[in-house]
Amino acid sequence: MRTQTYPAQAFDAMQFFYGDVQPPRIRCRIRFYERLDTAALRNAVNATLRAHPLLACVFNARRHRWEAAGFTAGDVVCEFDGGGDVLVQECLLASIDETREPQLKLFLIHQVGGDELCAVINHMVCDGAGFKEALYELAKFYSCLITGGNSLPLPDMPGGRSFRRLIKPLGLRVRLKALGSPARPCKRCSAPLIPFHGGPGRPVLVTERLETETFSSLYAYAKNHGASMNDILLTATLRALHGIIGRDVVTLPCPVDLRRFAVPGQRFDLCNLTGNYWCSLDLHTPEPFADTLRRVATQMRAQKNSVACLKEPMLFHTLYAILPFSLLRRLFPRLGGVPVTSFSNLGVLSEERLRFAGCEIADAFLATAVKRPPYYQLSLSTWRGVCTLSSCIDASTEDTEVARQVLIKVIDEIKASR
Repeated sequence: MRTQTYPAQAFDAMQFFYGDVQPPRIRCRIRFYERLDTAALRNAVNATLRAHPLLACVFNARRHRWEAAGFTAGDVVCEFDGGGDVLVQECLLASIDETREPQLKLFLIHQVGGDELCAVINHMVCDGAGFKEALYELAKFYSCLITGGNSLPLPDMPGGRSFRRLIKPLGLRVRLKALGSPARPCKRCSAPLIPFHGGPGRPVLVTERLETETFSSLYAYAKNHGASMNDILLTATLRALHGIIGRDVVTLPCPVDLRRFAVPGQRFDLCNLTGNYWCSLDLHTPEPFADTLRRVATQMRAQKNSVACLKEPMLFHTLYAILPFSLLRRLFPRLGGVPVTSFSNLGVLSEERLRFAGCEIADAFLATAVKRPPYYQLSLSTWRGVCTLSSCIDASTEDTEVARQVLIKVIDEIKASR
């Protein structure tokens, strides 16, 4: 019987190339007040695998394609009784061998106060927006099974994975405008480097939180200053890095979901559709937070009103179509490579859609790849008005504390702004 195969997309390849520096994974931790129904969860996983076959595939790097491997919930779900936070963090930081294992792993940990569910997905399959949709769908399948539905609903994400599906409806004029956009502002800027000490370490997740009261007050602050919540978080991060690194000019990529360019009603299956805005600021002169926020908001507003963020994805997809896979991999570092220091706002987890019937969620957050110094990424996600700042890092105890201090400094900047 012939193995079912699926072509890898250019963004899949990009994340695979990221693997030369870091394992490209996205993570979610969900803490429940009660115990999940294990049988229903496994059946919901099987439904998810049927809806999105790539999750049950392995990646063939030689032929750069996805190949069906027949994985089921038995391969995806691992179950534990007890283990505490140490086991939770170990599961949340688990690796995925994309050439041998399913592209999604779930760890169900039965704790005294309620279950923990740790989900890890291969970033090659989808970006943060896609991961959230997959989690919502898993929750919907689970809830349907618990409430006794006779048939499971259709998947929420019909459609293909190709970037071409996104840009083709935009028309030739828009595509040419994007290609004619100026190069990113930070091409000639040296990367901001966190002052890590180096040395052997281990994967660890560090987190800090902005509680509901603090986070809610920021909405009013943002509105009063003509800015977005993301502008505030990015401003705080830039100012914190300036203080920690001591460099006047600080530049960061800020991911943008390219689905914003989709035509009304257009849907996509699990895929990567992420580009970057870039924010670069000279902070050599001390200034109030509000002044820095104004400059950040101005830069972000200008980029949101343009199609410039499509330029680099379009060029990479063109190269992917014409160059051999091995050559493109060698060229990738020269094309931009992996940002050394980065910021990723994974957005809001929907309380309405992330709902497992009969089992209330106490807390949830998203995190990103395990970085190895000098690489560093600050990730943010929000659940019920609580913003969790996180960094996954493979580092020594000393450097883990450095990463934690970055988060603390960002929060200090935010609190001082009000």
